[in-house]
Amino acid sequence: MKKVATVIICFLFSSQVFAQDTLQAKFSVVDVCDGVEAVFTNTSKVPVKFGGANYFWFFGDGTTSTDQFPKHTFTKTKPGEEERFEVKLVIQSKSIPSEKDSTSSFITIYPNPDASFTWDVDNKGNTQDVIIASQATTDATNFYQWNLAGVVKSNDITPKFLYAEVQPYLDGKNYDFTLLVRTVDMCESTYKTTFNYNPLSVEEVTHEPQLLYPNPIQNGMVNFSKMVSKVEIRNYAGQVIFVHEGFTNQVKFDGIAGLYSVTANYNGTLLSQKLVVE
Repeated sequence: MKKVATVIICFLFSSQVFAQDTLQAKFSVVDVCDGVEAVFTNTSKVPVKFGGANYFWFFGDGTTSTDQFPKHTFTKTKPGEEERFEVKLVIQSKSIPSEKDSTSSFITIYPNPDASFTWDVDNKGNTQDVIIASQATTDATNFYQWNLAGVVKSNDITPKFLYAEVQPYLDGKNYDFTLLVRTVDMCESTYKTTFNYNPLSVEEVTHEPQLLYPNPIQNGMVNFSKMVSKVEIRNYAGQVIFVHEGFTNQVKFDGIAGLYSVTANYNGTLLSQKLVVE
């Protein structure tokens, strides 16, 4: 029994020594998002007697490298889908070219979300709420961050921005409107568009350039070239500040100096014209 035990111990010891005295190809890599550079950690064993080693990487997407510690951005063939690539490493002794070893491992490339969207304004006369008209990504497992004019406005999937929140931006100027979407795999995309809206510029009615006179008005009197009804005057923010329901061809308006929008009903058609008060 002692002889058998001795033989087993000697065999195990010699096997360990042999393993430590051979080339061993070994590496690790972390799964990444599409477009992110993958970093390969080469932990191969190259004993001194082999005089160093040459490294040959095959990334599985048709590309290769001879770097010892390569970095690589994978070329996906399935946009929007998760994709796996088998990466192979071959190491070859510099002093004994016939001595080689190889190993393979898989890396997963996760897709980035599509954060694109379009917006619209729900114009109710007195208020203008901003709504999301269309949206590419609505997965409930994602993280969403909506940003208007440099200010985070919501983390809802598909939010509605009430008039009180967006009123300062309803001035016709250009503001950045962005959405950041991050998946559970920590892949993210940001889509940026321009928010530009002025309630006075919305042509929901027929523009009638000769509806009002004189313009700018005089003595606070707004005269109409036609007999109209349901007169509404809005300020620059789109708020209705004057209403006259019945038929008339003249109304008195004591608005402060500025630009206004006037709409009036004429035979079932809404007519509009800009009004200047000096």
